[in-house]
Amino acid sequence: MRQFWEKGYEATSTQDLCAVTGLGRSSLYNAFSSKHALFLRALTHYTQSMTRAQVALLEDATQSATARLRALLESILDIEEVNRSDRWGIGCLGV
Repeated sequence: MRQFWEKGYEATSTQDLCAVTGLGRSSLYNAFSSKHALFLRALTHYTQSMTRAQVALLEDATQSATARLRALLESILDIEEVNRSDRWGIGCLGV
């Protein structure tokens, strides 16, 4: 996922993916039928994990609607702060 995030889909080569996964080209294609299939799997994982965390904050019935929205926005800002401090502040993979 990170390779696509850093270089973008088009600029990420199969060789790049082999290097970061430690898989050979044939193993990569056996596990994922194509670069596109691997990208879709990575994007699905990213969106599901981000959505799951955000929905949990919004569904917290112990908090007021305002507190839930505040918690959601704070979590987004916290993630961005961590990404920037790790020099990984490259935005949202889904955009």
